[in-house]
Amino acid sequence: MNICIVSNFKQSGYGESTRPGQMAAYLKSFGHNILHICDWQGTADGIKHIKIERETWEPNAAKRFVSFVGDYAAIKLFNPDLIYVHQFNNARWALQTKLFKGIKIVFDAHTSKYFEQSHFNTDTEAVQRVKMQEKEICDRADFIIAPSEEIKDFFLTTYNTRADKMKVV
Repeated sequence: MNICIVSNFKQSGYGESTRPGQMAAYLKSFGHNILHICDWQGTADGIKHIKIERETWEPNAAKRFVSFVGDYAAIKLFNPDLIYVHQFNNARWALQTKLFKGIKIVFDAHTSKYFEQSHFNTDTEAVQRVKMQEKEICDRADFIIAPSEEIKDFFLTTYNTRADKMKVV
């Protein structure tokens, strides 16, 4: 199976890099082909990593096209069967891009900014925007990995996420 991982992985990283890095190695050891879109460019242990800026967009459309055409071709040639997306920031990018249209997306939530903000009793416009973005991601993902029962219950009640597409890992 061709699995594309989208994460904040850095080759020398830890913390938020650990889970997607270990997941890639584990899946590779089972014979899957892995393409990792992340914060590092290169190949290590048979896993190709493509560095794509997922938080910023080049405002000039021509420059954006030129800089992305090689990455676009690499992803299309890889032809992923499944997309594994780690965290909301990467999910937002993965769902906005047209590269993965029609491909099943497994979303590993890791946490929720809105959940964290709800403990501070802040209800600003920015917090509501985060809530809307997180709900859209939960709605559009085919499967969701929650890091705890607490986050799973939060998604079920706050975002009306279908229970059958959620697992706690």
